[in-house]
Amino acid sequence: SVAEREEDNSSCPISMKFPRYRIDFSSNPTIPVGKRNNKKRDIISSFFGDIKTSFDVSQIEQKYQNDISSGSFRWVESYSIELSAENKNDESTQSVLNDARGVFLSVMFWECIADLSSSSSPYANNNRLVLSTKSIPGGDYDGMRQMMQGLVDIYDWYVNYMSSTESTGEIALTRISCSIDRESSLPAIIFTRPGSLSTKSENTAKNDVSSLVIENRIKSWVRRLLVKLSICPFTKSVSRSGQGLSDVGVPVGRISYHHSRANGFNEVPKLLRDTWHSIAEMTLAGPGGSKGISSILLAAPAYDDHFRFWAGPIFAMLESNVSAVDVSHLIGIVCFHPKYATPDSRSWPGFGHMHSVPRLAKWVEQYAQTTITTEDDTIVEEAEEV
Repeated sequence: SVAEREEDNSSCPISMKFPRYRIDFSSNPTIPVGKRNNKKRDIISSFFGDIKTSFDVSQIEQKYQNDISSGSFRWVESYSIELSAENKNDESTQSVLNDARGVFLSVMFWECIADLSSSSSPYANNNRLVLSTKSIPGGDYDGMRQMMQGLVDIYDWYVNYMSSTESTGEIALTRISCSIDRESSLPAIIFTRPGSLSTKSENTAKNDVSSLVIENRIKSWVRRLLVKLSICPFTKSVSRSGQGLSDVGVPVGRISYHHSRANGFNEVPKLLRDTWHSIAEMTLAGPGGSKGISSILLAAPAYDDHFRFWAGPIFAMLESNVSAVDVSHLIGIVCFHPKYATPDSRSWPGFGHMHSVPRLAKWVEQYAQTTITTEDDTIVEEAEEV
């Protein structure tokens, strides 16, 4: 079971056996959407694009009129963050929106699954949702369907993985059926919940911690490791990063702090929804300026005691999602975990300049006793001043 694997700890991390998880796609998501078209097709698309889109929207709305009437139909475009009036029609802004279409698709995909899986969702009484999009760069419908299929493949892999770990019955997963409608005028995904909602929950005490406490703890970690110990030479404060990179065209931007209330193994779709929501905010904010975001730090406290699950399946799903929707040129994901440790040099050589685990643990313990409380108080004071 999952719990048994989580309890299988070792004094030396190098002795842990971590399987390399690979998520295979039904089709190969290597050619970016909107970049498969030749010049002649681009000219034709730009000339007739609006007319064709209007016709296709009318057709799909007619096909799914019952879902629209019941509130079970969603457009990817319905997910939007308010843009300032001066930038909303800016050419560069529209270029970013088109380039990051996969980001917004990811938010809505995982949101649909999370809503159908949660008893606290407004859609708990629904057993079906339909998701479509009417803004497709270059009119590349096949490319968009390929992106959608990649996301379906990731979710199906997760369901299969969870099925293989449920032998003890300790984890109840509400399975959602996802299928691509290849006959509709616009790319669409149909989400169906074939059975009833699972009422079994992995209650985690850490989910009762307030948002302010979670953010303060993350900032304390940033101050301790990234700033004071210079683990990241480009982060000089808990609020902004990217310092010292202006010569390579990287502006200083805000660090955006988020956290997910996803509650363990059966709520990974909720975790991915929260992750992509924060990425969408960063994408729309841009990298520079007073509102620009340089990086995101998203905490998921419910997974603090599940290192193997975090380092294995969750990280594999995050990486595969980036590839599936073709945003690897925009987004890079790095995962941290409180139970991660470098190899113990008594049984295996340390990496590079790193000291042994016992020595690092001793220093952290000594340092934490004298600084954590002070740093948390300082962070709260700084927040109050702002």
